[in-house]
Amino acid sequence: MSTPLKFLIVDDHPMIRESMGDALESKFEGAIVKKIDSSENALEFLTPFARQGKESSWWVLMDLGLPGISGLAAIRLLLALGPVIKLITVSGNDDELQVGACLGAGVEAFISKGAPMEDTLELISGIASGE
Repeated sequence: MSTPLKFLIVDDHPMIRESMGDALESKFEGAIVKKIDSSENALEFLTPFARQGKESSWWVLMDLGLPGISGLAAIRLLLALGPVIKLITVSGNDDELQVGACLGAGVEAFISKGAPMEDTLELISGIASGE
C-alpha cells in the first residue's frame, strides 16, 4: 500500500482552509489534510517531521498574505526544514514579480486564489505525481 499524500493548508481565513481541505480530501482518496492559521503554527507542526525522512513529506499550501511571518520570509523558513516540505504558495495577488520571487525561492508552484478549484486540484495532482 502506498503512503497517503499529506497536505497542510496554511491560511488565516477559515473558509479558505475548510473549502481547500474538503476539495483535497475529495480529490485524493485517503489523503491526510491538516489546517493551520499561521506560518508560525505551521513551523511548529512541521518541525518534528523534518527529521523523519521522505515518508513524512508534507505538501504545504500556504497563503502569502498571512499575519505575522509571511511572504518570502515564511517560504524560506518552511523550506529550511528540508526536503520533506513541498511548498505551494497560494495568493490573491498573482503579480508577475511576486510569482517569480516565490518560484525563485524554491516553491513547487504558485496558485492564484482566483483560479478554478478543478484547475488547482489538477495542478496539485500533477505536481504530486512528479509531472
